[in-house]
Amino acid sequence: MLVDKAKDIGIDLLIDKFKAQVVGRWSKHRAEVFLAQLLDEVRKQGDEKFESANLNDLLEKLADGDAETSLLFDAYRRVALCASKDIGPMVIGVLTAVILRRDSKATDDEEQMFMAAETLNDRDFVEFIEWFERAHAKTHKPTHPTLQLPTFPGVVAVEHVTAKATRNTFTNADVPVNLFSDVGPFAPKLANLGILVQFSRPADTSKGAANTKQYVAATHVATRLYSVAKRVASAATRRECKAY
Repeated sequence: MLVDKAKDIGIDLLIDKFKAQVVGRWSKHRAEVFLAQLLDEVRKQGDEKFESANLNDLLEKLADGDAETSLLFDAYRRVALCASKDIGPMVIGVLTAVILRRDSKATDDEEQMFMAAETLNDRDFVEFIEWFERAHAKTHKPTHPTLQLPTFPGVVAVEHVTAKATRNTFTNADVPVNLFSDVGPFAPKLANLGILVQFSRPADTSKGAANTKQYVAATHVATRLYSVAKRVASAATRRECKAY
């Protein structure tokens, strides 16, 4: 019985330590990153009320309005659930500042971006930024006219994707694309939110059997997500460099 009690005490101590050093530490970090970005964005927007404000001033001035406090609560809830330690909370901070400035509710596009900020981890964000830049360049500045990618309204960047199972082979099989392994872990997450979409087109039949070409495309929401994520990711990198 004493052994069991000792085990229980040991487990309780371990749980307390886990809460303090893991849960508490990273919850605090996410909150600090979010609030710092929110204050910075509000200042950048040129609102005279907050031009020289510190974080306490900002929260005090926002605490009186139901809409403002509701928005901040929703934002903080999202931050607490973020898979990302830095970029996600910072994206949420930027969007929250925009909505506060506009004095309205989040648009459907912004809701998609909020959900993306919750879902992607920092590595996902970095890989998404790199992918978007590559796909956007191939879409709008192809190296040859024959490499022009198909587009349609609402799409801003497209990439032709082949399944890893058939790359560098002569197979004619139409193998389905696996977004996770063939594009990146970020892709199925953004596809579930409607920020990325998949589509296919018949291949040119003049040179032999017709295979179906598979594509992944970024919607207009992806453009804004890329723009915000790219900016805050650069800021996060600079902050880390200063820390070291």
